[in-house]
Amino acid sequence: MNTALYTDRELFIQIAAGDEKSFRVLYDKYWHNIYGMSLTYTKSVAEAQDMVQEVFLRVWEKRATLAGVETPAGFLFTLARNLVISALRKKAVRALAQSTDQQEEDSLLPDNFLLPDAQIILKQSETAIDKAITRLTPQQQQIFLLSRKEGLSHEEISQRLGINRYTVKNHIVAALHTLRQQLSKEQILVLLPLFILSGEKL
Repeated sequence: MNTALYTDRELFIQIAAGDEKSFRVLYDKYWHNIYGMSLTYTKSVAEAQDMVQEVFLRVWEKRATLAGVETPAGFLFTLARNLVISALRKKAVRALAQSTDQQEEDSLLPDNFLLPDAQIILKQSETAIDKAITRLTPQQQQIFLLSRKEGLSHEEISQRLGINRYTVKNHIVAALHTLRQQLSKEQILVLLPLFILSGEKL
């Protein structure tokens, strides 16, 4: 079977078994989107490229656990976001480390610390997204928030609401289509995992 035809879940299962071809397919499919998200926050081409390499290095290192991952796209972008936040925190620590001990400075920063530019981007994006969500139909809002806020899969949402999972997907696709028309490209990057999972294009 051609690995290019595998679903993301199947790719993860193959990678968990050590299949390097499946790993390359996954890399080719997601590197550009992860790079775009990283570039938004780091503002550095070199750092964004390094971030992509680090994300996929971590994926390969964690390959034994991938077979149990239900939402591969969410897994990838959560990993990328956490690495970006960590990198930004380290950059801030280096900037502050002028006369005090590195360890002392690091302990002064909260775990969710971000550089001012990244904080502004995230806050503005979240505000714009929340406002745009209020313009969705009631059912689209409910399904979208279950997917985004609670991280439920289409199947889990369908079971909770007692509706067909294809209906769930259709509502999410429709919601993302509406949001894409109202949000900037930078704001859409915050929702990138949902676009990937739904098959919607940016």
